[in-house]
Amino acid sequence: MPRSRNTEGAIYMTMAMAGFSASDALSKSVIAYMNAGEIMFLRGLFTSLLVYLIAWKMGALRSWRIMLQPMIIFRIICETLSAVTYITALGMMPIANASAILQSLPLVVTFGAALFFGEPVGWRRWSPCEPATQILVSPSSARPAMRHSTGGRRILRSA
Repeated sequence: MPRSRNTEGAIYMTMAMAGFSASDALSKSVIAYMNAGEIMFLRGLFTSLLVYLIAWKMGALRSWRIMLQPMIIFRIICETLSAVTYITALGMMPIANASAILQSLPLVVTFGAALFFGEPVGWRRWSPCEPATQILVSPSSARPAMRHSTGGRRILRSA
């Protein structure tokens, strides 16, 4: 049975998230021995090579002048800073917490785009934002779903 493009997209997204999780786990395992800059250099080196090969195969390589536009340079700087700060944070907190914060980012961006830039956001986009907003405003509302912990370590009580 042929797969729909939506199913293929879901498969690729699942593979991408598995790749991100594996990369984060490997980064966390070496953060004690390497600094964030070294980790970002190695990740960037392998990622750049892979992206270059894919772009070359697809015929998607364009003029380098496109890369010199001020907004593209600004985005590259922001991406670099966010990656370095994420790797640094990954070394300071549990991987589950870092992943949860990173995965909430689309909700925060949606909220910020509507609030600060007046972007129209329909009810389908707002619906996942409401529970996240409730948790941010009143963390006690999420207590039944969360396990209490201290410093990322579970508290085990003896019976």
